[in-house]
Amino acid sequence: MPPIARRTDVIVQDVGPETVVYDQLRDAAHSLNPVTSYVYKNVDDASSVADLTTGMSATLGTPADPRVTEAALWQLDRVHLLDRLASSGTAARAMSRREAVQRFGLAALALATVTSITAPTPAMAQSRDEKLPKAKLPKEKPPKKEKPPKEKKPKKGKR
Repeated sequence: MPPIARRTDVIVQDVGPETVVYDQLRDAAHSLNPVTSYVYKNVDDASSVADLTTGMSATLGTPADPRVTEAALWQLDRVHLLDRLASSGTAARAMSRREAVQRFGLAALALATVTSITAPTPAMAQSRDEKLPKAKLPKEKPPKKEKPPKEKKPKKGKR
């Protein structure tokens, strides 16, 4: 079975060459670089990893290496942006980064990146840890008053 991108409960916005995907279920925003963005947008239309690789290479000028496409699929699955992964989904998601480097190669992982940030829930935003010290802001000093320039007095000299 080919992989399928998750299209429900996500907001997708193109920002320049990258794509930002907001996952409403997990309150997380993911920035997909051009390679991973291409895979996310075209995974449903492709029948295989080879089709995705060929299309990505032609469109983006990336190497026609299926490891790059597989690395992008792994990254998307890791952040829960795929409904179904072609290989065994639980095994792929459980793969560590070290195992991913061994499987895909460092160059493939460098080409296919996802940067994520989790948004705080309203309860988290309102909470405060009493053990943490309060921030001490520097006291503002009053602005210095400008003094009028002193008039130079002629020096008394010997004549």
